[in-house]
Amino acid sequence: MFLRNIETCGGISEEAIEIGLNYANYEYDIFPISKVILIGDAPSNTKNQSIERRKEYKGEKYWKKSKYNDVIEYKNELKLLKSKNVPVNTFYLDACAKKNFEEIAKETDGECFSL
Repeated sequence: MFLRNIETCGGISEEAIEIGLNYANYEYDIFPISKVILIGDAPSNTKNQSIERRKEYKGEKYWKKSKYNDVIEYKNELKLLKSKNVPVNTFYLDACAKKNFEEIAKETDGECFSL
């Protein structure tokens, strides 16, 4: 019922899914999680997009001082989750995210659905 009222609009296209996956790996190291649920309306950033967006948003000097000092890649985070046997179940809200969300789910033995 909650999700029925959600609408998608705006944004800059791709999403910082790598940050969410990175956080899931962090959480697993504190208290093992059994799965991740990813809901979104756009595919994840590529490595190059992450690099460019870091430059555009506050610059690399800022990011080097943060806990995200290294560029995070969603594919690397997926490999870590897979090695921990944590499936990522994905739910895409827009067709443009379908292919990427299917890839994410498949890589981790999760499932992918349209929402």
